[in-house]
Parts: sequence; C-alpha cells; structure tokens
Amino acid sequence: MTHDVEALLANLYQRQFDLNDPDDEAILRKYVEQQFWLLAQDKARLPLRWVGMTVDTQSVTIYQEAEATPLARIGAIRHGVLADFLPDQVNTVNLNEGGAVRSLTFVRTNPEQAAR
Repeated sequence: MTHDVEALLANLYQRQFDLNDPDDEAILRKYVEQQFWLLAQDKARLPLRWVGMTVDTQSVTIYQEAEATPLARIGAIRHGVLADFLPDQVNTVNLNEGGAVRSLTFVRTNPEQAAR
C-alpha cells in the first residue's frame, strides 16, 4: 500500500516522500534491494535489474528482472519488504513456470523460502 511505503520512508528518513520523484524512487530502490533478493542454488545472490515502478493512491508496484535466469536456477527468495516496519506485513510472490502459477507467502518470521 502506498501509505505504508510512505510511512516507512518517513520513519527512516524523517521527511515526506514523493514516490514519483526520481530521487525518492532511488531511496526506495535502495531499501528494496536490502529487503528482497533471489539466491541461486549455491546461495549466491542473483543480480536483479531494477526496471522501475508505478505508484498510484493505493499501491506501489515494483518491477525487477532477473535477466537470463530460469526459475530452476533460483534456490530461494528473500522478501522482507515492510516486515521490518509493520510486524503483521504479509508479502506474496507469484511464480509462473510453464503456465503453472504457485504463490509463496512471506511474513516477518519467515522472510526466506525455497523457490521450488
């Protein structure tokens, strides 16, 4: 939710944020990169390319891409966005492999899960 992201950033930096401002987007990007990542089977972090984000009054949608990385190469996903700020935060990642979609749910006590 947009208001949750704005509240998090205001709490961290003690100022108001405009997520449509490129400088403020860069701050959010840095936070997301500290809270969300993919691990290869050997536990090495896989590179993610920041594609961008969309913001409206209700939600912030972040687009990242693991270029040339098939799902089979991903060993685990770590998703702790907002969980450090909101104790009851629930995050969902949908994985689509060959048309079969499966969802992983992440909470503060379980921020990392196997991708397979």
